[in-house]
Amino acid sequence: MDAFHNLLREATNPRNGGAAGSSPLPTPGSLTQALQNAGGGHAMGMTPPQLNGNGMGLPMGMSIPLSMPGLQPSNANGLAPIHGGRMNPLMAANSPMFPSLGGTGTPTSLMGTTGAATATATTTAPEEYEDPKAKRRAQIAKAARKHRQRQKDELIALRAKVKDLKEQIEVLQSSEPSEHNTELGWKQEAEQHAEIRARVDQENEFLRKTLMEQMKFIQRLQDYFTKQPLLNMPSLDMILNSSSSASTTPAVLSNTISAAPSVLQLQSGSFRDRLIEMANEAMANSDKQLTACETAFRNPKTSTMTYFGLQVQYEMGKNEMGIFFRHHMYGCTSSVVMNDLWSVIGDVNFEKGFAFTETAEVLEEVDPNTKYIRRVVNLTMSNDAAVGGGMMKEESLTVNQKRDNPDGSSIMISRSVLDDPSHPKSADHLRRNATTAVSLKNFNDSTGQGCLLLWSVKVELDKDPDERAKSFNIPDIILKNLFEVAPVYVKGIVDRGRGTLPQS
Repeated sequence: MDAFHNLLREATNPRNGGAAGSSPLPTPGSLTQALQNAGGGHAMGMTPPQLNGNGMGLPMGMSIPLSMPGLQPSNANGLAPIHGGRMNPLMAANSPMFPSLGGTGTPTSLMGTTGAATATATTTAPEEYEDPKAKRRAQIAKAARKHRQRQKDELIALRAKVKDLKEQIEVLQSSEPSEHNTELGWKQEAEQHAEIRARVDQENEFLRKTLMEQMKFIQRLQDYFTKQPLLNMPSLDMILNSSSSASTTPAVLSNTISAAPSVLQLQSGSFRDRLIEMANEAMANSDKQLTACETAFRNPKTSTMTYFGLQVQYEMGKNEMGIFFRHHMYGCTSSVVMNDLWSVIGDVNFEKGFAFTETAEVLEEVDPNTKYIRRVVNLTMSNDAAVGGGMMKEESLTVNQKRDNPDGSSIMISRSVLDDPSHPKSADHLRRNATTAVSLKNFNDSTGQGCLLLWSVKVELDKDPDERAKSFNIPDIILKNLFEVAPVYVKGIVDRGRGTLPQS
């Protein structure tokens, strides 16, 4: 191999001892002689047996690629062209060693051998560059490609990791709120609980006060009925002795009443118009009052009581209080009962049948469906001397009106009049602002046929603090008076409707 490389160097480099005008390329004779020397003195055409067909005397298994593919261009791997690509004509014409340099006859065996050697050299030899700058540029480009690929791979991996972390954060946020949201949620929940507790405490306080008022009222009712038994109440004489109570009017009082005119005419026409206006207004509000009465029995706040066979409810408010009655009257119709009720309202014979009635009169019949009535009744203040005790007289001036509805039901209202110039308030009498609404509706069900009576009485408390502080305007006294008068009066109407009491 060393001899072969020396031969190639002699073939490619000029002779050191040559003349200036001689050719730099070796002659065919010198090249042949060099090959013979390298091959051990044998001629080109001779093939010693020990060389196994290797005419050049090379070691076993090696051959010289002398064909054209073995001679690479200047910018490729391999040997550089001799003298910049210039070729001696003698080499092209006479040298059998380089048939690819111009010769036409190339042995087939040599071509195959040189092709195999070229492939082996190409696969095994490292990439070489003649220009160091080109080699450096190639190395930089290769390193840049590797760096870009590494950055791209790292970017893909980072993006995948970021996506995974975002999904984990979303899962954590959806399952557990952040610290800020948790604190805000706790604060809102605490405020809601505080509101609920305050509302519950307020309701409990209201229920406690209501219960205490009811207990006091029940205790006073028990004291009242215990100290004055029912059988001794003057207002029950008509109920227990109905046959004789209808004609118990004293003769002197009867003569006095009969001597007076039955109907007094009002002197003021404008006041008459105001009476009609007040009656119409009360009739318009009657539906609301009767609905409240019906609701009191449908959804009772207290247990429904029974007085003289009537279902009774009551309510106590800050500015008003009321008492409600409900009763089923069998064997009668609403129109018949309403006409009878309208005929006896203000009638002295009927009104005086109640022991608490002192006097009653119709001041004016405004129209066939409107009456202006005056009553004076005796009421019990209280059995307790601490609140005044004794009796008191209540004077009521009321405008009354009735209405028949298309469905067969009937309604009647009664509203207090507090500012009649013809009847100023007496110092011996008290007046209360009361409104009464009465409803009669026919029914026919499995229990029988008749009419349902709803009776509502509401009293508005005096707005004047001085009047409100007086003993007879105490809410307990007002409610006691309502229970003293209203049940007995409604009982009398019910008995007339079902024929217990005689009708005049």
